[in-house]
Amino acid sequence: MIENKIDYIKSVKIQGESYLVNGSMSVPSSEGNRHYNDVKVWLESNTPEPEFTVEEIAKQEQDTINSEARQYLASTDWYVTRNAETGEVIPAEVSIKRTEARASVKELAE
Repeated sequence: MIENKIDYIKSVKIQGESYLVNGSMSVPSSEGNRHYNDVKVWLESNTPEPEFTVEEIAKQEQDTINSEARQYLASTDWYVTRNAETGEVIPAEVSIKRTEARASVKELAE
């Protein structure tokens, strides 16, 4: 029987239901897959990188906040247009929520 030779594995990152090996090779969690067997051996004495870093999670959360805030602003823009065209007052709760939505949007560096 030939032993698994795993010295080609320098890093492993969790990637959903699979693994990203050395930053370039996606290895599905599939029994019988030679590379998956190598990854399992590597994991016996090493710790994989998490799927997402703290920074990536924070960016995803802010992206969600930005998207929801922009959707709310777009859905209530008609109040602003009506106010500009007719002078009808924007309801206070809408004005407050629009102010909060604008304040919650943060531009993120790519």
